[in-house]
Amino acid sequence: MNASDLQKRVEQIRRDSEKVVQGAEPDFRQRLKEATQRQLSRHQRSRIEANVAASDESFAAKLSKATKALAARRPETCKQHYERAEKERARYRKLTRRPHTKSE
Repeated sequence: MNASDLQKRVEQIRRDSEKVVQGAEPDFRQRLKEATQRQLSRHQRSRIEANVAASDESFAAKLSKATKALAARRPETCKQHYERAEKERARYRKLTRRPHTKSE
């Protein structure tokens, strides 16, 4: 196949794709577009939102503020984290050395 044949096929595909399918709902394309955008926005939302417009604060301060705002919105998560950390801490006992024997 040469370039002109490929160009003809591309044009044919474009013409065929522009045709309206009989029996299709008139607003199906719009509904599909909205559903896709909803799915994408659900996955693209970030957990931490920092305001980049204010340039007088350092990045660390912005991140700290955003983290505190996130924690304020979900206090049960902080509580669960604290409880899990305490449980893990209690799981491991502090190592103690055995006392030396007379031969050592």
